[in-house]
Amino acid sequence: MQKAIQEYLDVLGVSEKDLLKDLRGYYKPSFFYIYLKGSFNTDVGLLSIKDRGTFVHEYIHYIQNIATYWGLYTSIVRYQELTEFKSHLITSDNLEIPIIIDYSENLKRKIDRVKFGNGSFLFNDDRSWNINGNQEIAIKKNVVNLHGNDSENIKLTIKFEDGRIEQIDLGAHIIKESMAAMCQSLVDADAEHDDVPYNLIKILCNQHFSNICNDTEKLICICYTSLFSMSPGSELISLLARASAEPNMDGMSIFSEFVDTKTIVDKEGNGHNIEDYFDILVNGFKKSLDTNLQADLDYIDKALERIRLSNRAVPYLTILYDPDKLSVDNINAIVGYFGIPYIQTLNNGYHFPQSTKEGAAEDESSVDVLELIAQEAMFSYMTRPRRDKICPLYYMCSGSEYDKTGCIGAPWDEPLCSFTIVSSPFSLNEKTITWRF
Repeated sequence: MQKAIQEYLDVLGVSEKDLLKDLRGYYKPSFFYIYLKGSFNTDVGLLSIKDRGTFVHEYIHYIQNIATYWGLYTSIVRYQELTEFKSHLITSDNLEIPIIIDYSENLKRKIDRVKFGNGSFLFNDDRSWNINGNQEIAIKKNVVNLHGNDSENIKLTIKFEDGRIEQIDLGAHIIKESMAAMCQSLVDADAEHDDVPYNLIKILCNQHFSNICNDTEKLICICYTSLFSMSPGSELISLLARASAEPNMDGMSIFSEFVDTKTIVDKEGNGHNIEDYFDILVNGFKKSLDTNLQADLDYIDKALERIRLSNRAVPYLTILYDPDKLSVDNINAIVGYFGIPYIQTLNNGYHFPQSTKEGAAEDESSVDVLELIAQEAMFSYMTRPRRDKICPLYYMCSGSEYDKTGCIGAPWDEPLCSFTIVSSPFSLNEKTITWRF
């Protein structure tokens, strides 16, 4: 079982060293999947403070994914990758794993746009990622021509405790992790994180925007607001400057002003306010999933309807200004409204998102999320370098009726399992499949 779990974590880019260190959880963007090292209960009041804080951290990533412009856009691009991957499976008789896909030029441009906006990403090696507080972080705006369009990003020059100096691109990844860590701190004040990426925004504010650096709620709202831009890092710095110039504005006012005044220009050159364009993205998100899934949208549909900005409901922000903030009752209220996606814990515990269909049994799972997770597992299995040939979903099947010889080397073989269901349209058992290492 531990080997199966580690194989899945390998797909996520997570090492055993990370598990033994501080990795308490992980959210798989675009796929409604949360991994928790600790325990989980649908009533967060039954969790320890540490596990509750970890859950809040990962749940914030889930909200960032489905309830922001950047999150929806990057997911749509991810689903387009899935579509072209599946087209490759249909048209190829000979497959060599890992499969190298020649994506369309349009999709390549979108993938480059996502990489640019995400900024610097991996900070999980043995080097120190704690910042030397004696040297100020340098902020430099940088304009890059990205496929014929000027795009602005922010480069930070940082000196670390071990003496090295590195230049890091400030983007959505650092913003999301810093925001989630700040939310976690409101639940578990003792939670510890490396400075990069988790504490970087607070440190940056302490050095450059000191009059707002102690207002955690405002910083959380600013981080969230910046994710309604295709240049999150540059937008974050602009929003911090705006908040510093108007220190009496609270975080909700900053978010509302941004949503009410910002205009987004689509590829046809038409301008949209954020509220309207966000609805367009929600519809595009649904369309992408309808294209990819055999199952009808269920849990996902209800979650997306509830996060529309046109509802004018952002309880995950307004709750920050409630006297009880992220209390047990308030957390339970939020997850009760937006739902809980699929959750796996290290100790072999699972939570399956509930079906929202009329007449569904109380314990009936939503098939759309489960199919999406299985499709991602198929994609990962066939496109990522592998140390062995074990199915990423084996942790679900080990020791059950679905445990089969093909789980290692040919998970598309019968008898029936989640992998065979999602791979059946591609007749993989009739193709010549080899591995390269």
